[in-house]
Amino acid sequence: MRKTTIAISTGLILLPVGGAQAQSYEFAIDQEASSSALDIAVDVPFSGTLQGDYDAETNPGGTQTRRGVFGGSGNQAIDYDAAFGLVGSNQTVPGGAFSLDIDRSTGDALMSGLSLDILGGQPQQLEATLTINYDTFRSIDPISLFPGGFDIPVPLGSIDLLVLSLTQTDDAVLALFEDGEGGTTVTGLVPGELAIQVVVLEQDFGTFTVPTIFPFQAGLVEDASGASLLIESSLDLDQPIPAADAPFDPLPFELPTVLPPGDFAGILVNGTTSEGAVTGSFTLVMVADADPPACADDPDIDRNGTVDGTDLTLLLGSWNGSDGPADINCDGIVDGTDLTLLLGSWSG
Repeated sequence: MRKTTIAISTGLILLPVGGAQAQSYEFAIDQEASSSALDIAVDVPFSGTLQGDYDAETNPGGTQTRRGVFGGSGNQAIDYDAAFGLVGSNQTVPGGAFSLDIDRSTGDALMSGLSLDILGGQPQQLEATLTINYDTFRSIDPISLFPGGFDIPVPLGSIDLLVLSLTQTDDAVLALFEDGEGGTTVTGLVPGELAIQVVVLEQDFGTFTVPTIFPFQAGLVEDASGASLLIESSLDLDQPIPAADAPFDPLPFELPTVLPPGDFAGILVNGTTSEGAVTGSFTLVMVADADPPACADDPDIDRNGTVDGTDLTLLLGSWNGSDGPADINCDGIVDGTDLTLLLGSWSG
């Protein structure tokens, strides 16, 4: 696998590339040479009831909740509206793979099978805040009054972002352009699906997916040793999070007391999420490498744009071989037929 750093020129001369046949590559992202700057915010509103964690048999010393300021008895459910907010800025090491069929005769490339793990298999930490608005209630064990009717932010500490990945959903035709300095740029839009999974208060809400369009731009180098891409792309996130199909399991939560402060009430939070949103951006700088195709079906063996003496030398050096780019007609052997095809395309 080759390792190459490629610079993309800032002033592109948009000229179609021609003169060579299609090449099919299987690219893999080099994680050691790739990085992503991730800036993300997740907002998930929900509503339901909160109730003390008291249970006569399993938790007799737990908290009881009672509506209002006076009166009432037992452990009562209290109505609330709330939202989980998650924010974070992280550097990640992305990984993934995709296929690219490059056809210089038509000036385009077909991308398929893009699978991009933006986190590179390493969970990231997001800072979480619970903003809650509940009806006025009081608690027993500890004794406290919780005045309601206004938003109360409660820091929750760090939350795990387990999954942030992009999967291509349809093949994408990308354009090939020369940059006027001997390099090639591959650019276009790739339809995909963004998957996100977070764990909040030890509750895994599962993986939700949202459709997205990934802008792809890369500098391309092809030669006898294979191909390399330097991908420089960014994606702005502003996507809805679907509401949950069913209520979530009761979440244990230590709610700070208000009057008097300084203690915590053991609370079980029940509810159902509403539609949320994920916003932010990620910027990718990735190197992707590919070995040469087993059979290139191209007389320009060294991929320099000219069929000349160098290609002839490479073909003769592979004579009677069973594979490789010198097997121009892809019949499993380098022989006179390949030599005839090469000479018929001579341009150097």
